[in-house]
Amino acid sequence: SMSENLVITVDDGHGLDSPMAYVMAACAFMVQFSVLGGINSFGIFLDEFQDDEDLGKPSKSEVSLVVSLANGLIPFVGVFTGKAVDRWGPRIIQTTAGVTLFAGLFLSSYCRSFPLFLSCFGLIMAVSGGCTIAPGLAAVGKWFDKDRALGFGITYAGSSAGTTVVPFVAQQLKSAYGGDQWRIPFRWLSLFSIPAVIAGLLIRPRLPLDHVHTDAPEPLKTKQILTNKIVIVLFSTGFLFAWGFFTFVVYAVAYAQAGGDSPYESRSTVSDSTASIVLSVFGITQTVGNVVWGIVAQKHGNPVTFKYCNLICGFGMAAWPWCSKISTQMVFSGLFGFFVSGCLTCYPGVIADHFAGPQLGNILSIIYLGFGLGGLVGPPSTGLFIEATGGSYLLPAMVCAGNYIIAYLLMQFVLPKNPTAMERLPGLLEPGKQNTIDSSPISPMGSGRHNRPKFETVSDYEEEERGVCTPATEKTSLLSKSGVGTYAAHVTPPSVTLSPSTPPCPVEITKQI
Repeated sequence: SMSENLVITVDDGHGLDSPMAYVMAACAFMVQFSVLGGINSFGIFLDEFQDDEDLGKPSKSEVSLVVSLANGLIPFVGVFTGKAVDRWGPRIIQTTAGVTLFAGLFLSSYCRSFPLFLSCFGLIMAVSGGCTIAPGLAAVGKWFDKDRALGFGITYAGSSAGTTVVPFVAQQLKSAYGGDQWRIPFRWLSLFSIPAVIAGLLIRPRLPLDHVHTDAPEPLKTKQILTNKIVIVLFSTGFLFAWGFFTFVVYAVAYAQAGGDSPYESRSTVSDSTASIVLSVFGITQTVGNVVWGIVAQKHGNPVTFKYCNLICGFGMAAWPWCSKISTQMVFSGLFGFFVSGCLTCYPGVIADHFAGPQLGNILSIIYLGFGLGGLVGPPSTGLFIEATGGSYLLPAMVCAGNYIIAYLLMQFVLPKNPTAMERLPGLLEPGKQNTIDSSPISPMGSGRHNRPKFETVSDYEEEERGVCTPATEKTSLLSKSGVGTYAAHVTPPSVTLSPSTPPCPVEITKQI
């Protein structure tokens, strides 16, 4: 019967793109603010870690390995938390992020050996970050449709706002307690876990966890995801632009302190407090950029915005070594922060445009492994480059620039510009499966307005002004404008509305012609 083929979903009273959706984005913002702000404040204490006798006076590359381990493992943890948020909802995962933030900072302050410090900060903070990024983005992505880019922008603004505020607070605590007393500031910074826990407790899933899909596709297997061309391209671009992003976050203050010279010979060129302003400017413009690029992506699409921001960041990193004065460093930091925020904001949007659905958390977390790998490899490699070239930042800057440009080229020439049904993962559109096509017309996945398959319908049915398909007694051909193929389908009137937005028309794909 007709009802047996319907996709039945229970609406919780708050539609897509509703005020409640923005409340959820604000909650995810606060979790990212606290957790990622705490992780990114690590660079304020680089010199103190190197001079700490209890830690064995580790080298610059050894110290950078600590934060790189945290950043690099975040997406690997996210593989598990992404699946968990699809199954159990975001509340418990986001709350865990706040709890582990407290544990990571507080316990690290009592470490008396470098291996223990590496474990406490690197591993525990990785768990905190892994419970923050992919789960938060997946939860927010399910609350938005046409405003998804802006929702992601608000969410990611938490990271950049935290990078502005928390390192500034860390610098003030460092000045108040003295450079050799980094442990006390770490304990104070652990209190940023409180707003993260509160926000985590407030966030909730878009729909009840027990909603039912009749005749829904089987869950995708990991092998199907890993071998998909789109996943491979997005994984690679994440690795490339994360290399440059985390390199700048870790070394921006040290380079500003050096005044453009070797950081091992000119540490006193610029004061700590003045140099830290560079990272604050970076965070401020990144916060603004997250929202601005979210609005831009709503109009021009996530892929276009993402690829051109990568291209601009590539040219910018090539100019970084010539910004030797503190004034030019601040200008560069502000511009780089603004354009790199476009990469951060639109990256999850590009993923959601291709793979929005009940497994978004899982797929997003797998693709984010590339982003984490870039954060794991980039800063330590940069430290080795600096040491090998006598303190010069020229080589690592050129490597970062090249990575950004390669990311642009992958988006421009390798990633499909218009994801089509046949290019999507197997199981998302198959004969005999239940799919939805609304009157826009859009992808059967309902993945937003941009870069989706466009279908023409050839039939004797009519569409009312509000976009609801009237009953059709004959099979309807769906002709893909992208030339993917022709399907025979039966159109039935909708009896279930998922949200106050344009009602969908359930379409049962019967066979491929």
